[in-house]
Amino acid sequence: ADQVRPTLEKIITWMEAQPEPELSLFADKRRHWHDGWFALYTWRRTLGLCKWLSRSDNGQEHFAPALDAEWHSWQQASPEQVEQSIEERQDGLSECLALALAANAPKLGLKLYDAAEVKQPSKNQAPLLQFGRWACQHLAQGGNRDATFVAKGADMLRASLLPYFFWGGNRTEPALWLKAIYWDSGVARTPEQAIARAYDSMPGVK
Repeated sequence: ADQVRPTLEKIITWMEAQPEPELSLFADKRRHWHDGWFALYTWRRTLGLCKWLSRSDNGQEHFAPALDAEWHSWQQASPEQVEQSIEERQDGLSECLALALAANAPKLGLKLYDAAEVKQPSKNQAPLLQFGRWACQHLAQGGNRDATFVAKGADMLRASLLPYFFWGGNRTEPALWLKAIYWDSGVARTPEQAIARAYDSMPGVK
């Protein structure tokens, strides 16, 4: 943690000194319609994640606006654009659900899930979507991040971390899941402890 914190702080300092990405910079018709919104989403998500990892800040100040950017992108898209991006939308949905839980915005997570009209998720993606939807419903209905919540989250991670994340090089989404399941529940007291819980779900990996 002490080795990476200076780098995280440099990233935070730099990002906070810059303006957020402007949608107008991505208005060129040669670009994908979603590029600008995704840049805004990624900027906010990254800043929130860096603050959590470095400062134990819950990140909600940035995670919730990131999720808002994703929601508004689909609301403002044309029917043709939505139709052309069905696969992209479903591919990014599991991270949106993880972000909704990390942002403590389960109702918005459910709105994104319902709007995506999920059809035939892949074998690796199914556990993520199933837990993410259940967890958002659980919290939206007044539930807590209790032992059942953590146990279901651990089951999801065991089913997904090795096949879906570890070999694919994606580290951002699992970090969000680990925060939402272990740190936000109080099981892990520090971000480092939450990240270390990944090894519980990857037997044989050291």
